Amino acid sequence: MVETLTIASKQDDESVTLLQKQQEEQSAIRQKQVIEKQKDIILIDTLLCSIGFAPSDAKKLAEILVLDHKIGSTLKFQKKIGSDVAGYSAILQLDNGDKELLEEYFQSIKTSTPSPQSSHVLSITGDRHWDCFLTHNWGINDSNHLKVKRINDALKSHSLQTWFSEDKYMDDVQKHAAEGVENSSVIVVFITAAYHQKVNNGDSYDNCYYAFNYSLNKKGARCMIPVVMEAAMCNQSAWEGALSTALGSSLYIDFSGAFNDSIIFNEKMNELIARVSFILP
Repeated sequence: MVETLTIASKQDDESVTLLQKQQEEQSAIRQKQVIEKQKDIILIDTLLCSIGFAPSDAKKLAEILVLDHKIGSTLKFQKKIGSDVAGYSAILQLDNGDKELLEEYFQSIKTSTPSPQSSHVLSITGDRHWDCFLTHNWGINDSNHLKVKRINDALKSHSLQTWFSEDKYMDDVQKHAAEGVENSSVIVVFITAAYHQKVNNGDSYDNCYYAFNYSLNKKGARCMIPVVMEAAMCNQSAWEGALSTALGSSLYIDFSGAFNDSIIFNEKMNELIARVSFILP
């Protein structure tokens, strides 16, 4: 009898433990969904602000578009709203001014003919200006550099001027990097485990350490966009040192799974371009 009760009690405990585990998993899933929606709202909010909407209006509209209409990416925004500007203007109860902003935005997309823009060259003139300064580590066999180069090429195809080092062994690289940072509006930081280590190692001769800290001192974190290149670096709570202090609370763009899927890559590029456009003067 006692043994039967003991077994029953153990089964009850196991059932309670299983139920608690299921509840915790469901709670974690819901929390993740909330975080993802918040990221989507920030993305659409940023896009609307870059188009010209007032910040207070942009935030309200972003919440409606994400929560009610499942528009949580630049690509969806362009496809859904671009196909029916008048209809969404009515649904969102936009005034004539905001409706015109949307019409002008989609008209600019249709009529724009992207042309390659020049990137960083060794000889830098004092009058040169770039939209973006790209700081990255090269990686084993230049693997990360080649990924960043693909992003750089995509940025240039959207008529953005970029500072991007193509020469691994260029002379006076820190001098050129300093000029690039000073004459760029936005700093795009490509984060890998190796870059994280370089930024935090305190070696002033390391080019990644120098570029990151010079960017932080000259431009500030508000002009720096973190781009995660490896899945292992997606957990911001694991970031340490200078990288964590400067960008640990910033919304990053996750490119870690984008290079084998053109749809995801294009969506992430749209997100990056929207962020860059929002910061540009």
